[in-house]
Amino acid sequence: MHDLESFFWVLFWICIHFDGLKKDRVVSRFDKWNYVDTDERAEDLAGIKLIVVSKEEIFMKTTTNYFTQYYQPLAPLMNSLRKVVFLGDKPWKRKDERLYSRMGEILRKEREDLNSVTGWALLVAKGKTGTRAFMAIGPLLGEQHSFMHDLESFFWVLFWICIHCDGPGEVGKN
Repeated sequence: MHDLESFFWVLFWICIHFDGLKKDRVVSRFDKWNYVDTDERAEDLAGIKLIVVSKEEIFMKTTTNYFTQYYQPLAPLMNSLRKVVFLGDKPWKRKDERLYSRMGEILRKEREDLNSVTGWALLVAKGKTGTRAFMAIGPLLGEQHSFMHDLESFFWVLFWICIHCDGPGEVGKN
């Protein structure tokens, strides 16, 4: 459950701090979340995060005000994920065995909608959709797509970020 919530927050962070390929930015309101160094400050950060996700109106205003133009089309997806990760606009208190499958279903459904969004550079070849560098290995080898491939693709996106970014506001030279 913590991993799935972390997945949500990583996507949220990417939508705020990146405006397309090699166009990152620093938004101090959210960037300072990276530098929480004590347990007391971690509790403060948890409270701040809860405010962001506690109500749909607040969350959508945050996406409108802070998501980059490149990632604005992901606002409805992020709101859908928010609704299942923070069921009833509250932090989860007990383990939800179905969270993983619900998040996977949302990602599969929204992927089709994103394919038609103007401005998104998606490659299509033999029924495969996505940026090849980020595609899971299985579909590249002809396997039928599954939600596990979506998670592997997310790994490749994070891998790319780790290779190409030297830190907040600094894109690597490679």
